Amino acid sequence: MAFTRWTRVAALGAAAALALAGCARAENDTTDGTDGNTGTDDTKTYVEPGTYRQDEDGGEPVKGGTLTFAEYAETRSLDPAVTIPTGPSGGSSLYAVYDALVRYNQETGEHEPRLAESVEPNDDYSEWTVTLRPDVKFSDGTDLNADAVLGSVGYYLQNQGYDLGVIYPMWEGIEKTDDMTVVFKLKGTWTTFDAMLGRGMGFIMAPAAYAGGPDAFEPIGAGPFTLDNYAPGESMTFRANPNYWDGEPYLDTLRWVWLGNDETKVDTFRGGSVHGGYIRKPGLIKELRAEDTPGTVTLSNGGNLLMLNAGEGRGMSNEKARRAMALAIDSEMLYERAHDGLGMPGKALFATASKWHPDVELNEFDAEQATTLLEEAKAEGFDGKISYVGLEDPTAREEAMVIKAQLESVGFEVELDMVRTVADLISRVFIERNFDVSKTAIMITESDPYYDLYSVYHSQSAANVLSNNDPEMDALIEELRETPISDEDAIADITKRLEEHYQAEVPTVSLGGNTAFMFWSKDVYGIEVVNDDMMDFGKAWIKQ
Repeated sequence: MAFTRWTRVAALGAAAALALAGCARAENDTTDGTDGNTGTDDTKTYVEPGTYRQDEDGGEPVKGGTLTFAEYAETRSLDPAVTIPTGPSGGSSLYAVYDALVRYNQETGEHEPRLAESVEPNDDYSEWTVTLRPDVKFSDGTDLNADAVLGSVGYYLQNQGYDLGVIYPMWEGIEKTDDMTVVFKLKGTWTTFDAMLGRGMGFIMAPAAYAGGPDAFEPIGAGPFTLDNYAPGESMTFRANPNYWDGEPYLDTLRWVWLGNDETKVDTFRGGSVHGGYIRKPGLIKELRAEDTPGTVTLSNGGNLLMLNAGEGRGMSNEKARRAMALAIDSEMLYERAHDGLGMPGKALFATASKWHPDVELNEFDAEQATTLLEEAKAEGFDGKISYVGLEDPTAREEAMVIKAQLESVGFEVELDMVRTVADLISRVFIERNFDVSKTAIMITESDPYYDLYSVYHSQSAANVLSNNDPEMDALIEELRETPISDEDAIADITKRLEEHYQAEVPTVSLGGNTAFMFWSKDVYGIEVVNDDMMDFGKAWIKQ
């Protein structure tokens, strides 16, 4: 199977980073809230990641009803090759229609078979054999078999699905061994490849879905729901699939609405017009948890950082200038000014709440040392001038003003270039690459740090806009790919060395981690947060 890489891969990566800036993609261990850790301690500036269940068992599930959920972002397409496969960018819609070959279990920390009956690697994790669950049918009545998987995966890759930039360098091919078995073949060891089967490539489409090509795509899958109606800018409605392989859903209807900012979502929830939503503002998360609102809080490592363009002729290609910038920024002050002191400020790439957070020396605020390094960089030819590209919204502008003041206090000259829309920012930073510094985010998950690290920092990644060529960073990322995630001691050793290298080379400037909250009312049961903040409503029900 042949396919090519486009700049579209980088653009999709950009869209994920920017549209989700400050949001979460992490998959975390959970807590049931019974151990006294409610996450609402006033001394904490963030709510601890975990799943917080209702205090009481809801009893037997009840059939019927419509569940309305305030999604983070509008799903413009149900084509897996077009939509970014994360929860806050439309992935929950895809999961509702397609289910997935595997599903991440928050409680066990493992990817478990779903449409697949089993997923087994060979000894060196270079081949993954997927045996499909028998008697699964798409919503149009056709069989989900090996031929359907080959066709769906082929369509996804040939149409440059979002994950292509990570898959392509390792891709060898896929083959059918019998009617219910396929083998994914890789160029080398990839110990967490099964996570990819819970994302875009793992959403298996019926052959009729893409028979007319991308322009005539129809969302036909084997998931718990089918698309009923889409009113752009207003809502998307799904109806229960009575022939769903895991049993007909309890809900009659699932409905997304898009309400804008987090405050509006929470106000609408409190008014009873929606059953739940997705937010990322630390203060609102604390408020809802103080009210014992159930849901799942997820962690985003790298959830708040500055992208640095180290391309030829750019000032950030000077290592001393990058280190000066890192030392010049006081992230605690930044969060005080822009976020009312709430959140997770810090200079570590792996946030303080992360199980991978290492005990290493960080680039903590040091204005004197920053001034010295900047003077040395200027002696080497750096003129001290930088262009800061950011979004023109109140919070982003406040952040930009604080960062500008801190950088100029040590000798940088900062020109703010604030753009109106995310699309404008994507174009400037990720397509034109016409920037020195840009405020954005990445989402390094607890369950698979390799994926996001490769996307942003590996020199061979199509989505890497840093223009860095760092063989040591590449080697550390590849070592992650080759190390089983279950070997936590080995992963911790790699992430420690990676953090040390990150602090020394400063490919980006970390400002802190972030959390997100997928919440629901106390009369709603059965929602599960699964792969990359996607939500599974297949067993959701509303208590009468």
